Amino acid sequence: MSSFFKRIRYQLKIARARPSLRRFLMNTVFDSVLTCMGIIIGAATASTVNPTLIFGTTLTGALALGISSGVSTYEAEGAEKEIELKKLERSMLRQLQDSVQYKASKVGQIVIGITNFSTPILIAIALTLPLLIISDSIVALYITVGIATAVLFGMGTYFAKISKTSIIKRGIRTAVIGIGTFILCYFINTLF
Repeated sequence: MSSFFKRIRYQLKIARARPSLRRFLMNTVFDSVLTCMGIIIGAATASTVNPTLIFGTTLTGALALGISSGVSTYEAEGAEKEIELKKLERSMLRQLQDSVQYKASKVGQIVIGITNFSTPILIAIALTLPLLIISDSIVALYITVGIATAVLFGMGTYFAKISKTSIIKRGIRTAVIGIGTFILCYFINTLF
């Protein structure tokens, strides 16, 4: 199995797809966490809390977001790589459809699409699990917010590490966005 992942990493390197993968992943994680939190907070603070309904609604929203994100990034990455390949073909005066570069680009396109499809679904499951396991909906909601904040903090620190910027600052900045979203959604929900 490790040789499979080594081959994938090698293909991503050849296709120069890793920066795109990181960018798309960060966008999808943020979209997923904040969207799921909005759904969960709205439903979990209602007068009657139905954890199964919250799970189903959040998962359905995440599935739609996953399909949208997965397909759009797959298509966008494919279009960008086609443009690059056509430029390269013009400069080399030959077709490159059977080249290593072309095949690696296709692998990169698929990996980016699958990653962006599955990310919202995995996040929805992680965020709604406390509501299914813990009977006290308020405690479960706070645990969900904690998980969401930790995911955002983790993404912030990861991107700080690769960009060689302040890990703590970026981690806190992304976590504050999650906490701010929780407060805003909670406040809006109290108005209705």
